[in-house]
Amino acid sequence: MKFLLKLQQRIDALSQRERILVLLAGAVVLGVIWILVFLDPVNKRVQTAQVSVARSQAQIDRLGQHLSELEAQLRNDVDAQRRDQLQAIQEQIAAVDGQLKQSLEHLVAPKQMAAILRRLVEDRKPLRLISVHSLAAIPLLEGNQASGNKVTDPEALVFKHVVEVELQGSYLDVLAYVETLDQLNLNFFWDGLDI
Repeated sequence: MKFLLKLQQRIDALSQRERILVLLAGAVVLGVIWILVFLDPVNKRVQTAQVSVARSQAQIDRLGQHLSELEAQLRNDVDAQRRDQLQAIQEQIAAVDGQLKQSLEHLVAPKQMAAILRRLVEDRKPLRLISVHSLAAIPLLEGNQASGNKVTDPEALVFKHVVEVELQGSYLDVLAYVETLDQLNLNFFWDGLDI
């Protein structure tokens, strides 16, 4: 307390102009202390927070850009072209299946084939039928065995029914018989003739 009394006496001894200068010097010292003790740490924290906010904003911007790219990829659907190609191929397969079914509906049944061939030979007098044999049915489409694909759907299998006909007669009689087979409205296919 004595210190304060001595300080007060000294200030009272000063002129008014000196008192104002001491007051201003004291205010400046208090201001500097205030800045160094209180404001500087707060400013450092504010600057650190601003840097952190700037980093966070940059990360948000990058994530927003990445999100926009992902949304654009979703809108562009990279598999759309492949799906269109697949659909076109499936439509082609369906069309070919339809044509195949239509063709198969008009084919001569394997059980009727021997009787038809026998009747046609009977109509050709110089030609004589020696034998007619129906051999085992062979799948026409066995799948691509080189790639390992096999047709497993029984409805998808088309069979080749081999009928062996043995005839006796002249070459011209057999030729006339074959021409008659070609001109018939019966739907059957033949792929070989052994003479």
